[in-house]
Amino acid sequence: MIIYRNPTLFLVLFLITLTKGTLGQSESKDLPVYDSPLHLPIRLSATFGELRANHFHAGIDLKTEQKTGFQVCTIDNGYVARIAVSPTGYGKAIYIAHPNGYTSVYGHLEKFAPAIDSFVVAIQYQKKSYSIDYELRPGQISLNKGDLIAYSGNTGSSGGPHVHFEIRDSRTQDALNPLDFGIAARDFIRPKIEFIKLYPGDSSSTINGKQKPERFETAGWGPAYRLKQRDTIEVSGSFAIGIACHDLLNYETNKNGVWAVEFMADSTRFFNVEMRRIAFGDTRYIQAMTDYTEYRTSGNWVIWSRRLPGDNLPFLEATNNGIVKIEPGRVVRLQANIKDIAGNVSVLSFVVKGILAPQLPKILDEDTTRHSLAVQWNKPVNYSWAGLSFSADGGSFYESFRLTTDTLERRKTFYSPLYKLHRVTTPIHKAVTLSIKPDRDFGSLACKLLIGLVNHKGITSAAGGSYKNGVVTTRIREFGSYTIVVDTTPPLIKAINIRNKMKLDTIREIRIQISDDFSGIESYTPELNGSWHLMEYDAKRKLLFCPVDGFTRGENKLKLVVADQKGNVAEVEYTLYK
Repeated sequence: MIIYRNPTLFLVLFLITLTKGTLGQSESKDLPVYDSPLHLPIRLSATFGELRANHFHAGIDLKTEQKTGFQVCTIDNGYVARIAVSPTGYGKAIYIAHPNGYTSVYGHLEKFAPAIDSFVVAIQYQKKSYSIDYELRPGQISLNKGDLIAYSGNTGSSGGPHVHFEIRDSRTQDALNPLDFGIAARDFIRPKIEFIKLYPGDSSSTINGKQKPERFETAGWGPAYRLKQRDTIEVSGSFAIGIACHDLLNYETNKNGVWAVEFMADSTRFFNVEMRRIAFGDTRYIQAMTDYTEYRTSGNWVIWSRRLPGDNLPFLEATNNGIVKIEPGRVVRLQANIKDIAGNVSVLSFVVKGILAPQLPKILDEDTTRHSLAVQWNKPVNYSWAGLSFSADGGSFYESFRLTTDTLERRKTFYSPLYKLHRVTTPIHKAVTLSIKPDRDFGSLACKLLIGLVNHKGITSAAGGSYKNGVVTTRIREFGSYTIVVDTTPPLIKAINIRNKMKLDTIREIRIQISDDFSGIESYTPELNGSWHLMEYDAKRKLLFCPVDGFTRGENKLKLVVADQKGNVAEVEYTLYK
């Protein structure tokens, strides 16, 4: 049975949905209106609340024509409250506090305006560090609306030139949706619905006769989405719904996050989420708001209605924890309303029919055949098996489960068994403690031992940790296969455009690559003629660089010492002439 065969019914339901979307946005009418910090047409490569690995996107990303160097100006009067410089994250970023209670944030900047840049460089030399995170006093650097504060760039963990822009509540530092403050991109396009999933509500429920989630492709457009193959799904017991969707903007090819998702059963809303305010302490709840198994196995983001017991996301509403119960013979009309902040709405409608629970063979839980422990999501966990120990505080997980471990085939380079610690599809909210006991002699290498995470392709990455009291201990944020490894290899230093005893009359900038094959770069110390010298670090390009302007006439000695996380050190020295 297809709900939207009648064109008049199409229009009525669409107008109702659109009205709801418009009313929802009226909450922002009393907020101040700001101009874009760029003197460019407003084009977005990412929206507020967009789903990212382990976090929500806390701002909007403003496109800069795939170039750097555009002027970035403050959106209102205020003062510089904080300046951060990092080879990762936001890169070069500036935080401006405004008198009306808001703070604006500008990230991935190429360089600061001259007066601000001089201040930053002085702090960097004082701390002898490229990376700084410095808070300023009110009035220390005051600004008027429209003042130049920086130039757009591609610093930090940026995937290309753009400006990451945020508006925060100064009191709480919660991130707010900048598109609620009058900054709007051209958008007359409705969100795109990709597919839906239905999940059994409990162990006795079925979806089309199966005790597992079922995926259904969609067809149609805008207010007239439907299921591609069938619009009536048979369910016994209860179910939850999940949806994969994205937003599109005029003239843009990139997929953006949607503003709101609403699920309705027989015209009654039982789930709703709107991207208006995000506390940074809550951002990891994205793992509970979405189908984490789907994300880890396919990379698809699916927002689901099921509210897990340990999910405390404040802007999510779910009646009966997002579970719909259905009696045999009953027909439930389901509707998904997907909205963007410009008021465009897409609607998917389909029917679920309740049936008697089918007779199904009992499925044995494989987890009971291995060493396991029943974990309650809100209780502390202390678990040991063989040479592995695991502990977690209450609230480290979103729901209760049975924790399992096993051993896998090890390699000669490992200093312990390779332990398969549960499943990668079970998310961890708060970092937990993992300890592993070495089972082979490591001689004088105790300080070089650390935990390694081995992925499904057999590639080992560093999970950190150190040796103490007979075990190697670290903190982890994901389940997987762990073992003890050793890192004795120093970082690699490679000069890109200089060589020893070179004259600097043909280059404007010195470039040196630094990299580490395992535990990662811990620190780098550049010295020019015996004194610390500022070199910028772009971690994504593994590049250190500095202008030659700071070199003196005649002979210069440039020394660089690079250390990794396990204390392995590399050192080079160049004699350069200017």
